[in-house]
Amino acid sequence: MEKFLRVGKIINVHGIKGEVKILPLTDHIERFFTLKIVYLEKESFNRLLTIQNIRIHKNLVLVKFKEITTRDQAEKLKDSFIDIRREDAIKLSKDQYFISDLIGVLVYSIQGKKIGIIKEVLQIAPTDIYVIDIGDREILVPALKEIFQEIDIYKKIAKADIPKDLMNL
Repeated sequence: MEKFLRVGKIINVHGIKGEVKILPLTDHIERFFTLKIVYLEKESFNRLLTIQNIRIHKNLVLVKFKEITTRDQAEKLKDSFIDIRREDAIKLSKDQYFISDLIGVLVYSIQGKKIGIIKEVLQIAPTDIYVIDIGDREILVPALKEIFQEIDIYKKIAKADIPKDLMNL
């Protein structure tokens, strides 16, 4: 598992004092209020920043970093991803997973036959959809406990009872 989790992306600046607009990449936008430091990643550029102030505005997170004091400095952060240490992440219940942990999980049938690999997770109400690469194509499977009976993110293995109708679409 990765040491860091991605929770947002800087999409623009706000004002003249170095504040940035962050598009949250988490279901729990309020989780930003508990953060004190974050890691920025942009291409090969990585940087640790201290959060000075946070507020929510129109489903975006407005953040003022202690180290960023001007609009010009903030402009350079655009398109950076916001990562946090895994130990700073919110605690999930037993059957909840971070999307980044699901990517790359090998999916096997209940009988032990390899089906494919989780390539992407689509967040579509009312349930997430796993995009599984089965070699010659991809299949879309609802992320339901009835289908995915076991998921071990540490071993990167899932056991699933995928209906034949979904396998043949």
